[in-house]
Amino acid sequence: MRRVADSSASHFARSARSPATYKAYADDWRDFTNWCAEHWESALPATAATVGRFLADRATALKPATLDGRLSAILIVHRQAGFVEALDRRHPAIADTLKGIRRALGTAPLQKEALSRDDLAILVSAQPNTLLGLRDRALLLLGWAGAFRRGELAALEVRDLTFTSEGLAVTIRRSKEDQEGKSQMKGLPLAANPDLCPVRAVRKWLMASSTGEGPLFRRLDRHGNIYEDGISGEAVALAVKRAVRLAGQREGWTKAEIARRMDAVAGHSLRAGLITAAAEAGATELQIMEISLHRSMRTLRGYVRRGSLFRSDVHRKVGL
Repeated sequence: MRRVADSSASHFARSARSPATYKAYADDWRDFTNWCAEHWESALPATAATVGRFLADRATALKPATLDGRLSAILIVHRQAGFVEALDRRHPAIADTLKGIRRALGTAPLQKEALSRDDLAILVSAQPNTLLGLRDRALLLLGWAGAFRRGELAALEVRDLTFTSEGLAVTIRRSKEDQEGKSQMKGLPLAANPDLCPVRAVRKWLMASSTGEGPLFRRLDRHGNIYEDGISGEAVALAVKRAVRLAGQREGWTKAEIARRMDAVAGHSLRAGLITAAAEAGATELQIMEISLHRSMRTLRGYVRRGSLFRSDVHRKVGL
């Protein structure tokens, strides 16, 4: 057995398209090498049979899409290490195993609920007038109105914001759709409802936190102390869940209902919320793409179809 050290992840430097991708592949490769060590298998080079057994074993805990990521990492390491012919995704031991996993478990991703405008209003109104409450209110409103990915929100810096008489321009220096860091910009107008205005909420957070440079959304401890470092993408998801919990307590939901609703949302619920609400309101795909910055019309149409699910004229025309 040959177990490859974690330093072998350096091979990803020429393959990963972004730091986030690099980290994901490194984590995937580490999982595979750990599994090989536990089962006395060679990780590099690995046989197709070994990879097939690994995928089958991990299928009990991982989604098919996650398994695809594991396989991609394994194949990339082998190519970078010079074992070009060692593994082939089309080998029956790998391809048939994946096909069987997809057939047994399905391939549809678990979708978190999109937050509607009414949902957002309830979550925002439940935020306390504390530094954490001001930060989370700004994060929720900005994330929803700008259809931001959670990683994009977490990475924002004060220098990325430009306030004007009309609203707020936000520069995204790197995103999932912009791996090369060419930067993109979103414009958010002043909202008619001050309580749901992301521009005003961000201004209020900046003033209260005295944040003049560096990360826009800073880490806070339970005592309200502000740290210099920014938040993570996971912190965005936790902020959404925390907002649901606060709203549930305020609205008198049962503990079971609060737990159910917290489990149903995540950081992506903000982005999905704006896109779905826009589709329900009749916005065109191109109009939505101007704010979501999707490059793939196919991906966007997944949201649009959900937003338009009950707006078809077909049932009305047949008399339903």
